[in-house]
Amino acid sequence: MDILNDFVIKTRFPIAWGDMDPMQHINNVVFLRYFENSRILYYEAIGLCYFNNKNGFTGVVKSISCEYLLPLIFPDIVEVGARVTAMADNCFTMEHYIWSQKNGLCAFGETEITVVNVRTFKPATIPEKTRSEIERIEKRKF
Repeated sequence: MDILNDFVIKTRFPIAWGDMDPMQHINNVVFLRYFENSRILYYEAIGLCYFNNKNGFTGVVKSISCEYLLPLIFPDIVEVGARVTAMADNCFTMEHYIWSQKNGLCAFGETEITVVNVRTFKPATIPEKTRSEIERIEKRKF
């Protein structure tokens, strides 16, 4: 699991039997749900959660991609990492990896996030506090 060492935000999920599809593996949409869950944990860490918002801003998904390497099959436990790899004025890019205890790296992808004002849902500049929290967590400047 060395590949996840550089991810500060990591979470584990047991694979649910009900997430398997007729092809007897986890449906592709579940991989994106794993990305989403790790993204929300990251939002919580930087104060960007919509449901617990104190600064008036949140992140919305602009685009998302996933490279599927190996299928996930019940029973198994996955660990999902999320990290920010790039940041601009009003958006940032997150990278996600999904690691299976049985099979190793099964998928990776990127999510582009646009920061918006929670009242207008219009794009907004990333608040300085949020930007500094990301840089603190990632241990680097963007």
